[in-house]
Amino acid sequence: DAPLPGARAALAASPGAVVLTARADAEGVRRQVARLRLLDPASVIVVSPGGAAERKAEILATRRPALFVGDTESDGRAAQLAGVPFLAVDTGQRDAAFLAARGWPPVPGGVRAAVAQALATT
Repeated sequence: DAPLPGARAALAASPGAVVLTARADAEGVRRQVARLRLLDPASVIVVSPGGAAERKAEILATRRPALFVGDTESDGRAAQLAGVPFLAVDTGQRDAAFLAARGWPPVPGGVRAAVAQALATT
């Protein structure tokens, strides 16, 4: 995977940011994050794709972040289960129509715009 447009800038603007993703190869994700210099690989939490929404929800419920930005229905469901505010972006796996049909109209402009919107409202 390549970083989503604006991801690097959004992470830089979000001290304490953590990447929470579902992948089969956790070490591969950490190596990729290190290679791309997105953030410290220790700030990457990888869950198995099977039951990803529920596992992400457990992590979100424990960490209680101010916001969860994601690009899939699994991300939206995880935030919903954990009671964490969610902003969808359509620059990843799902397009705007797909996300909106599931109740998560995406923030135009991707991850960077979502983070900017969240920072402006806090």
